[in-house]
Amino acid sequence: MRATASRIASAVFSALALMVTSRTFADTAFDPALYDRIAPFTVTGYAGAAELEDFPVLVRLAANSPAGFDYADCAADGSDIRFADMADNLLPYEIDTWNTNGVSLVWVRVPSMANGTAFTMYYKTGASVASAAGDVWSRYVAVIHGGDSVTNAVAGGPTVSIGNTTQVKLNADAGIIGGGFRKSAANAVGVNVAMGNPAASLDDTGRYSVSGWFKRNGNGGNNNGTHVLAGSRTAWSNGNGFILLQEQGKYISVAANNAHQWQSGNYTLVNGEWGHVAFAYESGVSLKSYFDGNADQTKLAPGNLVSSVATWTFGSYANTGSNDSLIGDMDEMRIFNGVASGDWIKAEHDTVAAAGFLTADPVEIVDPAAPRITSPYVVEDICRLDISFVCTMDGATVSYRFAAPGEDVEAATPVVLTSSSTAGERISFSKTGLTGEATYTILLEAKKDGHAARNVRLMASPYATDPALTPVTSFSHDLARLGADEIHTFSDGGTFTLATRRRVRLLAVGGGGGAGYATSTSGAGGGAGGMVEMTNLLLRAGTYVFQVGAGGAASRAQNTRGTNGGDTTLCWVNPVTETTN
Repeated sequence: MRATASRIASAVFSALALMVTSRTFADTAFDPALYDRIAPFTVTGYAGAAELEDFPVLVRLAANSPAGFDYADCAADGSDIRFADMADNLLPYEIDTWNTNGVSLVWVRVPSMANGTAFTMYYKTGASVASAAGDVWSRYVAVIHGGDSVTNAVAGGPTVSIGNTTQVKLNADAGIIGGGFRKSAANAVGVNVAMGNPAASLDDTGRYSVSGWFKRNGNGGNNNGTHVLAGSRTAWSNGNGFILLQEQGKYISVAANNAHQWQSGNYTLVNGEWGHVAFAYESGVSLKSYFDGNADQTKLAPGNLVSSVATWTFGSYANTGSNDSLIGDMDEMRIFNGVASGDWIKAEHDTVAAAGFLTADPVEIVDPAAPRITSPYVVEDICRLDISFVCTMDGATVSYRFAAPGEDVEAATPVVLTSSSTAGERISFSKTGLTGEATYTILLEAKKDGHAARNVRLMASPYATDPALTPVTSFSHDLARLGADEIHTFSDGGTFTLATRRRVRLLAVGGGGGAGYATSTSGAGGGAGGMVEMTNLLLRAGTYVFQVGAGGAASRAQNTRGTNGGDTTLCWVNPVTETTN
């Protein structure tokens, strides 16, 4: 958290007392200096406006792709590769397919993705290294890859199974990437997701999104071009829930309550060709559809797509086969836990299908005689940056280059920090008088006896001003309408952990006083507690503990007690302009 936190922590407003009492930053056993091969990757084809948090990016590996990559430098199963961000924080990853004779597929969860986001793959090491904890698919309820197993890639998620193992099979040739599922008969049940009581799987049964890759084969069992792609209803006319379908070969539809919620006016699945189909649903608010990542239709105040059916199915109605169901292939079927944004769904499509979404630089072979720069750390303050890092070798000349927005950092004049480094000692420097919210580039360099370290490039933005701390006079509005994708409410304090840096808004509400009581006559309760809103607050990754004062206790008279005052709550809200759901 930035340097202004101490001033916020000591502020007291009305009945409210707010303290940031601890801040714990996660550390890992990861040391990039243990690796002899480095493969840099950069997101270059993201088309969205908002940063996507915890987005899984697809990395493809093959012989000499990236240039210089060789499977012989990795463990036989790929288990020794690691991914890290530019600050050397390990990133969770999942090996979807490891194929030393072809293309390997690896999903990497990037904590905050925008165009230009960079991360690095490290490999070829003799050391035993830690793997990043965390689920690659933390934003999902179910992710089904296909390939060689029928599993849900989401840790602890609902069980996945094939409804009809005779007519629905894993097939190496049936996937948009790797293998997928081939469904050869319309009246066969497809791939089931055991949602149980959907409320146990979803944070909110009225907010979810569904997506997948589908390829139809022919006109379907009714020979009219209809293919049910997914459903949480057992039939067209059976209760609430959704049906996602290619209808009569003309358009893609979502149906509920025996009626169309929308019909695509622009897109259709072409026979024999893959298409990415998705919708995002928010009960009573909107239903938005997408095809190949492109926004299609929006229906306001949609009908009830909330289902109590225990099984949701891809490729047919819910655990039910019919002649309307899909004949064809399926891959990468997903249920998102919330309302996925248009940017998210577009990126979901593009990371699989868009050339240039991810760019790989040639593999770097580390010079064993060169010093190495590790553990870079940047503290962002008001118009100021504090940078520190470690050089791994004694006697190296260590310097940095600094560039303002629009300047070439490679052309900047190097500033020598020390001409004789001490191995393992943290080296620090500061830059002041900077423009707030502008993004600056820092290049860290080290050399010894003609051997140069791999330069470390950092990008950081200082504060423009202090976070605003403003008393609020009304709490009548609905928090969900503030544009939040997450709202965390605590009673009398609480703890939350950020996996990555986030700009947040904090709302804190003081509890009211308790009601008096005398014999059988109730007195009036105390006034409502004060309320404070903090905006423009940028928190670094870490664990935060907040303590907030509670409402006053009820007074007591004789043997009768009044009701206590309302609890104090703290709500952490992410503005939609900074994050996406």
